[in-house]
Amino acid sequence: MADSANRRMPVGPLSSLQKLPSSRIFVHIVDALVDYIDRNGLKKGHRLDGEGEIAAKLGVSRPSLRQALRILENAGVVTVRSGQGGGVFVDCDVLPLTIIQQSIESEAESLQNLLVTRHLIEPIAMHLAAERATREDLEGIEAAIDLMEDYRGSTQYLVRVDGTYHRRVAYASHDDVLARSIVTLYRRLLPLRYADVENTPDPEHMVAVHRRQLEAIRKRDHERIDKLITESFVDLERDNGFSFPYDVVWRER
Repeated sequence: MADSANRRMPVGPLSSLQKLPSSRIFVHIVDALVDYIDRNGLKKGHRLDGEGEIAAKLGVSRPSLRQALRILENAGVVTVRSGQGGGVFVDCDVLPLTIIQQSIESEAESLQNLLVTRHLIEPIAMHLAAERATREDLEGIEAAIDLMEDYRGSTQYLVRVDGTYHRRVAYASHDDVLARSIVTLYRRLLPLRYADVENTPDPEHMVAVHRRQLEAIRKRDHERIDKLITESFVDLERDNGFSFPYDVVWRER
């Protein structure tokens, strides 16, 4: 009984953890936590810390930490308990390193698949919006950009408003199937983008890019739209470490 009680006592703060780089942050968090558990020989039932304390020590956002914890929970490494006496607890005696790697790859693949789909359908929506948008549609898109500018100081709100902008462009395509697809896409992307707020582009740059896109839509300048879309997806390729297998461009028939 004494041994069982001792295994569930807090082992102290995560003092050996260092602040992490921002690239592919969830992978760095997983690696840091697994390394900490392994180096200290922690066993099932040991409490690491609360989410807030761990995020602060690693210098990451709580959404990024939760993304990493979800991977570790799926791999059976930790369990997260809420309420009084809650926190992050080790949930295994032997680290399942192969399963952890598989969980990381699954998370990365999910994001990559969503971004590839976005790369396929978002240019179509933007080109159709250039052809079909009403004055009210264009005003709605501009209002979303203005709101983005208002929320430049809040990364999470900025991500949310960015989704609003892209959905309004999709609505302006006046293609219900396409619009529903993009709404679903951004609903699935939003938690992953919240988890990756450390890699959110500079707010001033985001606002400027979206204003240039709106200007091209207003002018029905399809060549300019293609160029702006390509520039945006080059940034995504760099930030996420993979290349899109194709481009979608507008050709008059």
